Amino acid sequence: SRRRRGELPVDVEAVRGAALFLRSELLRRVGPLPEAYFFFLEETDWCWRVRAAGLRIVHLPAARVVHLSGASSARRSPALTRIEYHRSLYRFFVRRRGPVRAAVVWMLRFGKSLVRALLLAPLALASPRQRTRWRVQRALFAWHLRGCPRGGGLAPLARGGGA
Repeated sequence: SRRRRGELPVDVEAVRGAALFLRSELLRRVGPLPEAYFFFLEETDWCWRVRAAGLRIVHLPAARVVHLSGASSARRSPALTRIEYHRSLYRFFVRRRGPVRAAVVWMLRFGKSLVRALLLAPLALASPRQRTRWRVQRALFAWHLRGCPRGGGLAPLARGGGA
């Protein structure tokens, strides 16, 4: 954690899959990570099940793991990476918080993508970096407008297809 510094172990809601260490008996007891997710938040959903089983998720501050979040997927296809994250986020909320809360999150994220696409549009003229940021937001907004279709995202790239 970048935010939490300390020396003693601390209970947390979830850990990233890149820093997930567990005993095999835990996997037998709780089961594997859910296959309903292609990418993003599967470990969060799984940690939910671990806590529901009455077990703890613990962050060990002394352990150090370097995880280059999005180093490959975000660089290869930033828009599809954002879309895939949102797809997983909505799936997580439906599964763990219910459809009403998922709808609220969807509305907030939809509004945010619209506002960001509009605000970044004039900045897109300033630099290639700003154009990339604007294209990502525009693609995310368009995906929301299309009703968050299942196609696209990172899965076709992983299978060797186009997106």
